Amino acid sequence: MRHSAHGAVVPALPLAALLSIPPVAAEPLHVTGVSPAPQSLAVPRSKRLVVRFDQVLDPLSVDDGSLVVTGRFSGVVPGAVEALNDRLRFTPARPLAAGDWVTARVAATVRGISGEVLAHGHAWNFWTASSPASLKLTLEDTLTPGDTPYGAYAGDFDHDGDLDLAVANEGTDDRAVYINDGAGGYAPPVKYMAGAVPSPIEAADLDGDTHNMDRSAQK
Repeated sequence: MRHSAHGAVVPALPLAALLSIPPVAAEPLHVTGVSPAPQSLAVPRSKRLVVRFDQVLDPLSVDDGSLVVTGRFSGVVPGAVEALNDRLRFTPARPLAAGDWVTARVAATVRGISGEVLAHGHAWNFWTASSPASLKLTLEDTLTPGDTPYGAYAGDFDHDGDLDLAVANEGTDDRAVYINDGAGGYAPPVKYMAGAVPSPIEAADLDGDTHNMDRSAQK
C-alpha cells in the first residue's frame, strides 16, 4: 500500500505482476513512398531520389551504401546519401545517362528509431529523360573488335561518366572492351577471354561493391 499526493490509499502492484508485464515490441520499418515514382518516364537526369518510411530513421544505420542508384548505361552513380528524419535522400554527383533504365536499391540494414531494420530491403525502377537529336550522323571512326562480333554493350565501366563499349566476338571467344577517352573516341581495346562462342552481353555491379560496373558478362 502507498499514499497518493491527496492522501488516498493506492494499492501497490506485487513484484510478480510487475515482472509479468511484457516489453513493448519494436515496430518493423516499412517504406511508404518513393520519388520518383516507380516506372516513371522522363525523370530529370540530375533529380534527387527520396525514400519515405513509416518512422524516423536511426542515422547511425545510414551510409553511402544505404541507397544505391545504378543505371543500365550510367553504371553505379556516385552521390550523397542523407537521413532526414523519416526519409532517405540521394543527391547524384553527376547526371545519369539520357534515356537510362535506372534501379534504386535501399539496403536491408537501414534501421528505424525502434531499432528494427528494413528486413528485405526495397528496390524500384524508372527511366531518365532522353535528349533531343537530329539523327544526322557522321562517321568518325571504325572499330575492329575481333572475329565475328556478335552483340555489343555501352556502359560506364570506369566510373567517369562517359559511356564505354564492350563487344562479344564469337570467332575468337573473347570480349573487346573499349574505354571512352572523353573526347568522342576510344582507347585501343583490351580483350578478355569469354568462353566458347560468346553471345550478346550485359554489364552489372557483379561483386556488389557499389563502385562501378564490372566487365560485361556473357548472357
